[in-house]
Amino acid sequence: MEPCDRCGLCCQKTEMILSNADVERISNAGYQDFYDVDPDGFYVLKNTLDDLPLCVFYQKNTNSCMIYAIRPKGCRFYPLIYNVDLNKCVIDDFCPRHSSFRIDGTECQELINYYAVIEAEISRRSSKNDG
Repeated sequence: MEPCDRCGLCCQKTEMILSNADVERISNAGYQDFYDVDPDGFYVLKNTLDDLPLCVFYQKNTNSCMIYAIRPKGCRFYPLIYNVDLNKCVIDDFCPRHSSFRIDGTECQELINYYAVIEAEISRRSSKNDG
């Protein structure tokens, strides 16, 4: 049984960080204007401008993701997230089914590696802008 009940809470006011590979994969599928750059230099998914901001790919009528097959890697990991302040992987307690998930060491290491890739990408972008 899959613990996710497709409630869509994780898609509300998303701050999902994207890697260059995520941006390229989604762009190559024909999508445009789906991310912003936050003040720290991260690519992040855009939200709709509705009263309740939702990920631009979230379909309210079906509680599903328009790009599920090519969704960002961070979405694939969720509700496993990397807590920068604690410097470790945690299950996001914002997910109403968070107690149904367990931290898997292999998946956690993959998430840490993914985050390191994104940090390196930001550093390279910053270096290009400085030079």
